[in-house]
Amino acid sequence: MILESLVGLSLIVNVSVESAIQPALGNATNGLSTPQKSSVMQPLVRTATECILRAVAADPLVKLDTDVAYFLGKKAHILARADGQGHDISDKGRDSLADIDTLGL
Repeated sequence: MILESLVGLSLIVNVSVESAIQPALGNATNGLSTPQKSSVMQPLVRTATECILRAVAADPLVKLDTDVAYFLGKKAHILARADGQGHDISDKGRDSLADIDTLGL
């Protein structure tokens, strides 16, 4: 349940951040710049990625949304299993989790 919630959050948070900030700021900013959006999104994406990678590490057969599996596969954090059932964490995915643990992010 929590995995599904985080996946949903990661997919809609960009729109939500834009929608929530724009009315509050009015016409004063004319929207966020790309670097500003990136700085808002990076911690959210990192947290969602960490949670999903930990879920896959705990249970390689965990069901991932197609878009999430595609995104993490493109980033080379996960690898589809040869039998087509589930995913494994790649070396890059393990390195990413180790960096998060080391930095305390």
